[in-house]
Amino acid sequence: MVRRSYEVSTLNPLIIALFWLAVVCCVVAQIEIVRSALKAPVPRDDIGRRVPTPPRWTEIMWTVLPAIGLIIVLVATWNAIQTREANIRGSNAISTPTVVERPS
Repeated sequence: MVRRSYEVSTLNPLIIALFWLAVVCCVVAQIEIVRSALKAPVPRDDIGRRVPTPPRWTEIMWTVLPAIGLIIVLVATWNAIQTREANIRGSNAISTPTVVERPS
């Protein structure tokens, strides 16, 4: 009989700290991006400009859509971290004896 001993794993506090640090950085950056898109001056005339200014709604859309995508990615990442921890706890919580049988 081979005895397997497992330790109960806990989620590394460094992983949690890095995740939430990344969330804070992403939220602050995204808020500033949306704010700058909302505050951007709208030029009154396009005379002498080679590149036309896009409509205001497209600028706002192209700042809000990535924010929604970022939220989806962060929620999926947090769920994956929690699922990983639950799997580790479920499989390693008990010390289990293993019987090795050899065919005769």
